Amino acid sequence: MRDFWVQRFAHLTWVAILSMAVMGSLFGLASCTRDPLKRALRGDFLASENNRIISNYCRTCHVHKDFAAANHMGNVKARYKVRQYRDAEECRDCHGINFKFFGPPHRRTRHPPDGRVL
Repeated sequence: MRDFWVQRFAHLTWVAILSMAVMGSLFGLASCTRDPLKRALRGDFLASENNRIISNYCRTCHVHKDFAAANHMGNVKARYKVRQYRDAEECRDCHGINFKFFGPPHRRTRHPPDGRVL
């Protein structure tokens, strides 16, 4: 009778090990997908696609839920006196996101050192 329980325990141990291996593989494969937001911030897509992805992300917060990306570039660029910001064509030229290992990403805006002309 004792041999039966030893064999049963050994069988259950292998089932548990294989289950953990399969689950680990699935989690590993799921973590390999690339975040389109990170790719857009790197400039992997066309400028229009980068802007669309970034502005859709910005609309996810309650402050920017009514954000109109089409008007933003024209209205804001004229307020800067630094050429780099006046000639900007993409959202990522002025805006970025700090990704942390834990916690939500932090949105940020890069302002020129001499400020904006208001």
